[in-house]
Amino acid sequence: MSRILFFDGACNLCNGVVRFLVKQKPPFSFASLQGTTAQGIVPEDLRHELSSLVYYRDGELWTQADALRRVFEDLGGKYKFMALLGRGIPDFAVNSVYQGIAKSRYRVFGKRDHCEVGDESSQSYFLP
Repeated sequence: MSRILFFDGACNLCNGVVRFLVKQKPPFSFASLQGTTAQGIVPEDLRHELSSLVYYRDGELWTQADALRRVFEDLGGKYKFMALLGRGIPDFAVNSVYQGIAKSRYRVFGKRDHCEVGDESSQSYFLP
């Protein structure tokens, strides 16, 4: 449990991104910010705000631009290269775009009652 990507389990966009990431066979697990795993790792304000994915890696928490870069680094290959390119873009610019998408994600992509990301073949990636 050294690397976990926490996401908004009710967000259709977030669930779509997680489905894509699972197909890449990542070296990390996934857990909903609304789930029990998040309760023991993610501070309450981040769990309830739901405006950012949260990446837990080796005891540290990362959000927004920092989280995205670290996820891409850990995916390796072409994604690691994208993370390196992304370092050339200032955090405030990436975070501004990120926050804009986060504010409108339910309106644009919809919302579900509960997390339904994994199918049987991908269940090993998901924590409660």
